[in-house]
Amino acid sequence: MPAVRTEDDLLQPVITVFNGYRGWMQQALDEQAIPASPLDMWLLSIVAEGDGVSQQQLVQATGRDKAQVTRMAARLVQAGLLAREPDAQDGRRWRLTLTEEGKAAHRHMGRQRKRLAALLAADLSAEEQATLARLLGRMSARLPGAGG
Repeated sequence: MPAVRTEDDLLQPVITVFNGYRGWMQQALDEQAIPASPLDMWLLSIVAEGDGVSQQQLVQATGRDKAQVTRMAARLVQAGLLAREPDAQDGRRWRLTLTEEGKAAHRHMGRQRKRLAALLAADLSAEEQATLARLLGRMSARLPGAGG
């Protein structure tokens, strides 16, 4: 394999893997008739980690603007994947939680992600996998807004 010559040459395989992952994930969502996009599933995974997440917390966790997160959350509530309830301590704030349908979608897509990860890493040794994860982590830390 020839040596990487430019930053664009380095980023192209990352972009190709990301686009392939996004397309694969959308297909998996469509096959199960889950009314969400891959980006929506990212938001659901953040909500799944918390216990009643505020939209402000989602803005911080995703780096997306408030209007986009508000639209995404409203779409997921309408799709029946999220529930929106008033905050017990602050009536001006809303908390988002996964509905039973949202939990099922999150579990299903978690299994699908593991399956794809195993497929993509099938011919990589454990050491190569660890190196790849470490290097991608270092690269992502340098992204604008990543704090690195």
